[in-house]
Amino acid sequence: MTKKVLLILIAIVVSNLCLSNGFAQDSTVHASILEGHTNRVTSVAFSPDGKTLAGGGGLRFGGTNIWLWNPSGRELKTTIKGHTNDVYCIAFSPDGSTLASGSVDETIVLWDTNTGKEKMTLTGHGAIIASLVFSPDGQILASGSYDSTIRLWELPSSPVNSSTTGK
Repeated sequence: MTKKVLLILIAIVVSNLCLSNGFAQDSTVHASILEGHTNRVTSVAFSPDGKTLAGGGGLRFGGTNIWLWNPSGRELKTTIKGHTNDVYCIAFSPDGSTLASGSVDETIVLWDTNTGKEKMTLTGHGAIIASLVFSPDGQILASGSYDSTIRLWELPSSPVNSSTTGK
């Protein structure tokens, strides 16, 4: 089988897969730009119910923010400030009540998504917090860092304005 015939067969298979998945009817992808953030955006996450889109970012050593949007109306709901350096990653808890943010400032902050207020600050990493994810039950937050560690944070059921150090 020649290379040309093989490529044609691959193209036919791919186009059939696209047709069976409904992509062939309208393969146009539409994008909207959300207005309201003023600095680079390094992470985005949808709340579990899809009613809030969070974006994190900043401009190193100032302007570090988390933006919460209403994705259906495309409007900015609120801006959360609290980190001392860029917000690098964000994650919603499974019930959507808490947003975790990891930063270049080596901290993780848990935010109340209804009020935008800080619930708890987690410290212990020795470098940038690069990734965050909640366990399916929301009881554990996993964080990955440039310090070459993954930490598992066992969260209290109702954290309120406290600080915890991970050892």
